[in-house]
Amino acid sequence: MMVQVPAFITARQRRYQAAPINRLPDEILIQIFSSFPLLPEDILGHRTSYAVLVSGICHRWRQLATQTGSLWSTIEFNRHITTEGYRLPNYDGILDVARLYLRRSNDCGLRIIFGNIRHMPRELFTAAVDLVLSAFSRWEVLEIHGLYCQEYQIQRVLSGFLDCCVRNPSQSLRLRSFHLECVNQEIAELETIVLRVLAIAPIRSLTLRSIKPNLPLSAVQSLTHLSLQRCMDTISITLMDLDTLLRQCTRLRSIKFEHVGIHDGSLPGIMSAKITLPHLEEMVLVQAVPNPIQTHIYQNVVAPSLQSFAMLVAETCASSDEAQELEYDAMVSFLSTTPSIRSFRHAHLPDPHLENALRALPQLTTLAFGFSWHERRWTVTKATYAPPPLDVCPRLSEYQINASEYGLIGLPEFIALKHFIEARSALPGVVPLRALTIKCDLRMLREDHGEKELALRQWFGTRVELVWEHVEVGLGAKKISALADFSTKSKPREVGAHARRSGPEDLRVTVVRVSFLCAERHLRLAPPLHNLEDLKLNVMVKNGGSTID
Repeated sequence: MMVQVPAFITARQRRYQAAPINRLPDEILIQIFSSFPLLPEDILGHRTSYAVLVSGICHRWRQLATQTGSLWSTIEFNRHITTEGYRLPNYDGILDVARLYLRRSNDCGLRIIFGNIRHMPRELFTAAVDLVLSAFSRWEVLEIHGLYCQEYQIQRVLSGFLDCCVRNPSQSLRLRSFHLECVNQEIAELETIVLRVLAIAPIRSLTLRSIKPNLPLSAVQSLTHLSLQRCMDTISITLMDLDTLLRQCTRLRSIKFEHVGIHDGSLPGIMSAKITLPHLEEMVLVQAVPNPIQTHIYQNVVAPSLQSFAMLVAETCASSDEAQELEYDAMVSFLSTTPSIRSFRHAHLPDPHLENALRALPQLTTLAFGFSWHERRWTVTKATYAPPPLDVCPRLSEYQINASEYGLIGLPEFIALKHFIEARSALPGVVPLRALTIKCDLRMLREDHGEKELALRQWFGTRVELVWEHVEVGLGAKKISALADFSTKSKPREVGAHARRSGPEDLRVTVVRVSFLCAERHLRLAPPLHNLEDLKLNVMVKNGGSTID
């Protein structure tokens, strides 16, 4: 038996070296490692632990991972949601992971996230804040999800950052992105701290939820991305606030208004001087209809570089039909005078107004329907889906359905979509649809019409580059419970084509599937890794923070 051991080891090493994953260049492997999902609507639970996972596969992966500081640059304190509900981790273990990330990130910029930490013991919270404040000058992104934090925790993080800045004036700051969510209450003291942060740090991307945007001029003029959410009731803004804000944000590339209310009830009007945003590329409005904010934007904003526009109607307010008609007409007028728009996303938009909007966009190439999971949380009524008119948007080549609601898309809707693709391909002077993305909860369709669902998927796959993805919605988060099927006429061509046309979110999900499959195969082929530190952390992460001896 002992005589056979060397031969067995040699054969195993040859098999290991011959595995396709081991022939990938280091640069590609690092790209795979760097492409794990970072958003809550991607694969749940790997936002922090993926670097630990890949560094525990084999010696080569460990060496690459530990030498790539960007893999360790996201430090998150959060109580994750699992399929069984909330999970309270061992925070001592999470601090161990954070220390490891801080050490291995080298001099890379850091993304600091404080998520659901409401029940985090005070002494451990203080230790966590002190730990990340030791590298305050490396912070590039700061996210505080105040819906799940106590007010003293928010103030402790921000005041600690300010104190570090004051005590170390020679340190240059890297903080470029600031995301702060609060609850609807009087938070004057917190607003003062926020203004101090904006005044001292070179913020470029700003997201504020339930905080009135009384922003310093120095911060506003440097912003390239602005998102205001849930500014309602006592923290609503006036039309003059909005007008002043937009006129000062001359460098904006992206704006998003999600449930932003008007405090004084003043009506919008056409201003004598237009608001020109020369660099604006993206505009997202998630609002009730009618809302003076939208009308003011439609009537007064000029955006010559606007590429992507989204109008997501969260609800319809109790008002006259005439007011709604006026707002939709203003939207169509805005679209018709913005020929640069190539992508249009909508939800709850009545059919006649949707048709008018699409007819105002003959240059459109991408049409999308539906709310993302985050946007869906603040909607009241259920969106209804129907294919667009056949003869609109002659250059339309990509269609996306992102429905984060159970039962929204059923067999009749898919059949109607099939007829739409068939009929449109026969129209003269119209570009045939080349790409179709369907991301929705398909449980009802599969349970009631399993064979028909398969036949439809195969039919779509023979006509277009198809992303067909079942997304299960539950427990307040979106969960990918089945991998997408990429179906095209040419299998070797299809993955590359999809990667070229997809956005970063789709690319992350695509690459992570490859890396998970590679990791699973590699575990069977690679020599064992004897490293107690990574083994302990790996088990600790999988068990929600509980360590082993």
